[in-house]
Amino acid sequence: MPSSDMSVKSMAHLSNVHTLTQNLSLCPRTVYVEILKMTLVSKIPLLCCTIYDQVPGLAQELRAALSLFNDVILRECSRLGVPVLDLRGLCTEASDYSVKSPIEPSSSGGQKIAERIVAIVLGKASESRQCKIYL
Repeated sequence: MPSSDMSVKSMAHLSNVHTLTQNLSLCPRTVYVEILKMTLVSKIPLLCCTIYDQVPGLAQELRAALSLFNDVILRECSRLGVPVLDLRGLCTEASDYSVKSPIEPSSSGGQKIAERIVAIVLGKASESRQCKIYL
């Protein structure tokens, strides 16, 4: 159970993130970097995820656009030393996505994601599936 101190930090952090995201003149990379920095300063444990791109029926153009966002995620997280769960390699089957809203995971896709996050948090993630990026 999180301490009340952690809850207060979390609420203050969310307020700062909300304020930052309201400034639409900032580019997405700038907003993402500032959110990462605010989270790191708050000492809230952090695991970032890429955006999955194997959504059934997703047009090639949209998949290409997602790669730009994933580049920002990977580049900035590696620069700041933030661990990343690459959902592109985890959610690879059509059954991983919801039939009602294909941009959302299905129950089996959500289960995959949840199990992987738990393994990472508990330090039981398979070493053979880890990638280290050196700068």
